[in-house]
Amino acid sequence: MRAALTAALLASSLSIAWAQTIGLSSVARYAGRLVWVEGRTGSQLLARIVSATNAELVVTLGGVPRTLPVTEIVRVSLEGDSLTSGAIIGGAIGIPVGVLSCQGSVTEDCNVLGRAVLGAALYGAIGAWIDSRHHGRTVIYRGPRS
Repeated sequence: MRAALTAALLASSLSIAWAQTIGLSSVARYAGRLVWVEGRTGSQLLARIVSATNAELVVTLGGVPRTLPVTEIVRVSLEGDSLTSGAIIGGAIGIPVGVLSCQGSVTEDCNVLGRAVLGAALYGAIGAWIDSRHHGRTVIYRGPRS
């Protein structure tokens, strides 16, 4: 269980670090998709990505091309977020629930490992479902702090 929690924490911290350290050119793989671009002035634009380099982001706003220098961009986000976090949290809650479901029974009659896996799967599915009901944004680029 400790290994699973450690892996979950490392995965979440690595994904946060990845979003903060990538260059703007990595946004180019999302060409053609709608994204939210937050500027240094606090403005938020819903735009379609055309291309991206480490120096600038080319988007279309209402069909009109616009070039945004990297110095004006705070973050670029996609609509929606991953269900992974909800599944991990639900699974982490489900493991002890499954283990504790064997309380009061004779040890030979209760498969602790099987119940832990079943609890993780069941609660992980519930966590993913709850996460699917939450609508957020996934940051794909975070500009350097000024």
